[in-house]
Amino acid sequence: MNTQLRVRRATVADAPAIAYLLDAVDPPTLVARMRSLPEGHAVLVAERGAGVVGFIHVAVDPSLSGDDRAQVAGLAVAAEDRRSGVGALLVDEAAAWAREHGCHGLWLGSSGRHEAAHRFYRATGFTAVDDHVEFRRPIAGAVDATTGPSRGAVTPVVVRTTPSI
Repeated sequence: MNTQLRVRRATVADAPAIAYLLDAVDPPTLVARMRSLPEGHAVLVAERGAGVVGFIHVAVDPSLSGDDRAQVAGLAVAAEDRRSGVGALLVDEAAAWAREHGCHGLWLGSSGRHEAAHRFYRATGFTAVDDHVEFRRPIAGAVDATTGPSRGAVTPVVVRTTPSI
């Protein structure tokens, strides 16, 4: 197996591979979402040879109460490439991107049932802050640029668009 690994900025041509890793969205929807990401977001992919084996979505999260930080909004690595350094490399590259964008740290949310992910996060320098509980509130009638009005699902609100993807 080719062990050469590199990380680069994702393009819409990577949507099928990212959609496969996510296993929750079809490529055309993902392309539309990638194109509508606001300024201050980056999607990075890890390639081994000619194939995408992982991705990370990171976004600047400005704060009025403290230093800006960046949110890891998505991270996935192909099952056969887990525990090989791909995820750690993606986190390091996301941290470098965040630093370049004025952020002082990374954060992410994870439910209590993902123990293997929690071990990975701790191994890559994250610390659990507290017994965080995530609350969600659907926004009735919210419009997703790719699928139209929702029926109570939480959908992202696009503030600005960026031509970088």
